[in-house]
Amino acid sequence: MRGLVTGLILIASAPTYAAGLLEDLDAHLSVSAGGGLAHGVAGVKLELRLTWIAAFGFFGIVGVSGYSPGARYGLGARLYLFRSERGAAFVSVEYAQSTESYRERPACCEWFEIKEANLGGVVGYRYAFRPGFFGEIGVGPAWNWYHHQGVGSSGTYSDDGTQERFGLTKELKLPNFDLALGFEW
Repeated sequence: MRGLVTGLILIASAPTYAAGLLEDLDAHLSVSAGGGLAHGVAGVKLELRLTWIAAFGFFGIVGVSGYSPGARYGLGARLYLFRSERGAAFVSVEYAQSTESYRERPACCEWFEIKEANLGGVVGYRYAFRPGFFGEIGVGPAWNWYHHQGVGSSGTYSDDGTQERFGLTKELKLPNFDLALGFEW
């Protein structure tokens, strides 16, 4: 019975506690352009930060070679640590993916599809150099999953299977990085 009463008291006090938290939220919206998985390898990131945690979405272009699909999009989360007036250290995790389908000869039955996905993390620093403006720098690991399948001119189905490797793309066997400039409201 005591557990039930304690549970009811905690449930009844939760909205008051949540209202107190909402009053203290330090919400910011930022947009940045840069490189690294958090920017789709090379692209734009939109981030919503509440106090010390943030969620972001991004869109970017790889453009390395014909083996990597072009447009990349994804989501990520970030935890800001050791904040000061000049900036903050951060730890983030990002997931990106891209898909491209193509035909070698449009009039025939050939088709191919490339799917690429990435998971990466970064430890970095966001430096506030003017009111509202910032720069980011960071480094961390990245894993890549690449899958190529299709039907060739002979009509046979081919599937490379999923290839897993370290790096940002199939060709860029680099660690994840974050190098960006942006503006925060």
